[in-house]
Amino acid sequence: EELAGKKITVVAVATDTAANMHAARERLEEELGLISIPCLCHVLDLLIEDVASLPWAKKIIERAEFVNGYVRSHEKLHKWIKTQTATEKGMKKKSKTRFFTVRIVLERIVEQRGALEQVFLTEQARYIRSQHSVRDREEKFDKAKTEVMTQSFWSEIEYILHIMETPYYLMRAADSPKNPVTGYVYNLFLKLQEEWKSDQQIKPAHRQDIGNILSKRWTDAHSQVYSAAYLLNPAFVKYPMFDDRNVINDFKDTARLMKFDSGIALRELEHYRLNVDSEGLNLYTEVDSLQNLPNPMLYWRYYSPQSYEVLHLIARKVFSVLTSSSVCEQNFRDMEYIYCSRRLRTKPERFNKLIYIYSNAKLKR
Repeated sequence: EELAGKKITVVAVATDTAANMHAARERLEEELGLISIPCLCHVLDLLIEDVASLPWAKKIIERAEFVNGYVRSHEKLHKWIKTQTATEKGMKKKSKTRFFTVRIVLERIVEQRGALEQVFLTEQARYIRSQHSVRDREEKFDKAKTEVMTQSFWSEIEYILHIMETPYYLMRAADSPKNPVTGYVYNLFLKLQEEWKSDQQIKPAHRQDIGNILSKRWTDAHSQVYSAAYLLNPAFVKYPMFDDRNVINDFKDTARLMKFDSGIALRELEHYRLNVDSEGLNLYTEVDSLQNLPNPMLYWRYYSPQSYEVLHLIARKVFSVLTSSSVCEQNFRDMEYIYCSRRLRTKPERFNKLIYIYSNAKLKR
């Protein structure tokens, strides 16, 4: 209500999937007519955490974390590993507050494979083992060395990384405010489900577990906006989802929440599907990279007929919605750098202007 008094148009609110946030989103829909969107980055992170908690995956990750923790706890070993790489990168520390922290740790271990294998064979490493006065510490050294020198250890880590690959890049795309992910979320989740079902590299016994997790997290992530954006994205205009009643009902709910006549919107949607501009469509049919997604808003801005009065306005609002709340969380992190001991007397108005300039300047880079 305060924002409405300042004539700022609020289309949707994105939050994480916590129970209190879910209740807040429901109230916003009922009382203010705002569309609520679960943060896509949070949902994808929870999806990967669910996969990592499966018994067969947990064993692999625990082995990798043991090696990672052992190296990080020994300063000399860690330092030698850094010197073996051109960039002087060390092992990553697992962080509970960072998205996809499990994948980041595993990826760095694989990157440092050559250095790890070389370091454990050096005289310095054997010297470190001889300095351990406690037998338990000697056993930990031998265990870490055995893991690093075993081929199955690396194969299993790469297997987990392969499973996490598509969700990770989808999260990276959703995490960027420059990337127009809204129009692709519905399709990307469908493709992810198909890929995991048909991927020959994933063991048949594991596909059912992963499929169940994906179905559960898609229920958490789904919003009617994604269905509407899917229908209004010219890249998918020839797909059969126009006949899916659930998708159509989501589109009607979106139009209703945006205060448009759903009947008129449906008539225009049907006309759009049958008469989509082929010249504009050719620009957006090739989706080759999650980091380089065509922006559907460009089609509606330059090629859509003016006769789609309602549909055009819905598209403008739908494709302006961000899929993640991580941008706000990044602003909170930036506040720590701006609001420091030298600026304790800064007035709130000036502080807000500094944050506004800093966060928007990053978008222009």
